[in-house]
Amino acid sequence: MSEDVGGPLLEADSRSRILSLFAALAAYITASLLLADAVIGLLAAASVGIGVRIYSQYHVSKANTEGRGSSLASHPMAGGYHYGAVGGALVIGPLVATAVGVSGPGRLVVVGVGVVAGLVTYAGLRAILPR
Repeated sequence: MSEDVGGPLLEADSRSRILSLFAALAAYITASLLLADAVIGLLAAASVGIGVRIYSQYHVSKANTEGRGSSLASHPMAGGYHYGAVGGALVIGPLVATAVGVSGPGRLVVVGVGVVAGLVTYAGLRAILPR
């Protein structure tokens, strides 16, 4: 009988919820304290939490489907984007934005830097990570 891939994926799903919650809390606290701006903290928390959740699903999907079954991207309901790159970009973008925000530019500059960093990260990870 073949090994069930659903078990590790379902277990990772429940773990990724907790992991993403703690990552979002850490991002909010860090960005809010360093930048003294709750709005940027909320943006960072939302982005990092979603990014961790997406990337963890991608990572477990790739680790548990090598040679048996299909990856997350081949699912009929999956979009045409690279899950690993999206998750990574949603985590890296706010981290870069927070680092730049420490130097004191305005809120719009910080958000713009985060978006650009996320797009560059997505392009890079899309080329590096397996689909």
